Amino acid sequence: MHRKDLSYYVSSFFTKYLGNEAGLSINTIKSYRDAFILFLKYLEEAGICKISKLKMDTLNTDNVSGFLDWLEQSRGCSISSRNQRLAALKAFCGYVARAKVRRKVPSVRVS
Repeated sequence: MHRKDLSYYVSSFFTKYLGNEAGLSINTIKSYRDAFILFLKYLEEAGICKISKLKMDTLNTDNVSGFLDWLEQSRGCSISSRNQRLAALKAFCGYVARAKVRRKVPSVRVS
């Protein structure tokens, strides 16, 4: 049985969903990319996990909260920059939730 993991969803989020289905601009896609790069950097720097060991449960409340604090305190990001990074992670979580629903019940369309 093929298990869809975090790397699968991140890849399809960027390659299929953002530009095609969601119709976001290239600048928004780049901004989302940067948010993920920073999140992964935070996970490694904080010793939470290595990029090669990422799992779906790595994207949890504690890690996201720690990431947001790290952005403000260690990187000196403004609240608006921090919130933009959060919006990217929330968009990804929404995408994963919809993708999992579609996989379980193919006739259901979630918008």
